[in-house]
Amino acid sequence: MECQMKIIGKEFKKIIISFGFFTLVILFPLFAMQAETTFKHSVDSSGEQEFGSMAPVGLLLQWQQDPTTTMTIDWHTTDSQRNPELEYQELNDEEWHTVQSTSIGFPFSKDRIIHRVELTNLMPATKYRFRVPGVERPYKFRTMPDNVNKPIRFATGGDTHVGEEFRKTNRLVAQYDPEFVLWGGDLAYANGDPRQIERWYDWFDGIMESLITPTNRMIPVLVTIGNHEVFKYERLERSGADLTEPMRKWGLEDRSARFFYNIFAMPGSKGWGVLDFNDYMSIFLLDSNYGIGTTNPGEPQTKWLKNALAERRNKPHLFPVYHAPAYPSVRSMEKKAHPRVRNNWAPLFQKNRVRVAFENHDHTYKRTYPMRDGEIHATGVVYIGDGAWGDVGVREIASRQEIGRDDLTEDEYNHWFRDGAEWPFYIKKGKSVRHFILVTIHGPHQHFIMIDNNNNVIDEYPATSRPETLKSITEEFD
Repeated sequence: MECQMKIIGKEFKKIIISFGFFTLVILFPLFAMQAETTFKHSVDSSGEQEFGSMAPVGLLLQWQQDPTTTMTIDWHTTDSQRNPELEYQELNDEEWHTVQSTSIGFPFSKDRIIHRVELTNLMPATKYRFRVPGVERPYKFRTMPDNVNKPIRFATGGDTHVGEEFRKTNRLVAQYDPEFVLWGGDLAYANGDPRQIERWYDWFDGIMESLITPTNRMIPVLVTIGNHEVFKYERLERSGADLTEPMRKWGLEDRSARFFYNIFAMPGSKGWGVLDFNDYMSIFLLDSNYGIGTTNPGEPQTKWLKNALAERRNKPHLFPVYHAPAYPSVRSMEKKAHPRVRNNWAPLFQKNRVRVAFENHDHTYKRTYPMRDGEIHATGVVYIGDGAWGDVGVREIASRQEIGRDDLTEDEYNHWFRDGAEWPFYIKKGKSVRHFILVTIHGPHQHFIMIDNNNNVIDEYPATSRPETLKSITEEFD
């Protein structure tokens, strides 16, 4: 293994890590916030739209089909236009192509409209620009490569919320120029409640403002559902809030998620699906028992997952992502969805050659040992994440895992906390910090670097160098 460090201009330091034929190149921003002022958005410093009511107040790039040849573009407006046109072209072309959008109402909004275009038959690994009414400077996107002969990088995490920490992490992530961002639920924290619609507005504003590169490339987003996307009677009852008003006024039912199901263009059915990146990667977007999907065996989502994994088990890169962890870092291991994910989904992951699964919900960082059938095993699955991307309260590891809390019995506690350990035995690495995970795939290889939102490396898997050593190397150039 070889590790080199170079300075690239005045803005980046470059880490080059080589092991075998796999070379990983990572640009660490020296001034991660600098790009915030290097490009111009459609909202000026006063918050007023620059180009009138036609200018977008939200912009989101997603995928419904193979990301090597498609792109779905949503933009939101507050005027009365319907089915406006989007123009796009390859970056070096002169000719613009025009596509008419489909307009749908933003749930529970009086004036916001979503305009959606799915571009198909695009070229893989190709840069494009696009423009919508009211925008002076075109935005850019790029399609995914159709092979993994060169390294491909994306970022993942969860529990984003809204606010400055959300934007701060977005800006830092954008500096690493990932192909896309993958969020595992608990997005705007609007709780499926129309009375909190402004949180969704703030969330989309944060994406348009900060999840964009200095070259004006919008970074696509993939999402799953979390508990804070769902309207829950139990939550309102605990808070003492008026339960009858949203039921009466909007006809909301328990576990309804009308914002989530209507705002996002996802692959597959509402709530869960799989996105296939040609023949080299599949990302499984799962509902860990919050919306219409359940983790129970024999029910639609788990039956589908069993078949979908089996059909793809020979692909080199399979990544399930969901909200409630099988191996939680904070909450009880026996609480609600956690044992169901562990008992009903984990065996499917193991059987079908999943190497890493992304989990969220607990507002810390954790990485497990390879786990198989509930025990540490060399051929097991590593569970990474636990969700602390943005403006959420970061929690202490194991802080809600005492005996008697959330159905955790003394025998169960002794099973998980072995030999008097302070943490559950399955946690290999953990830290109470906001973070994101930078994933690189190359050929059959997978590599994960975990970075806090102050741009410090907090973990690496598999280790090419000790994380402490890697961090000390980067600090020499700060």
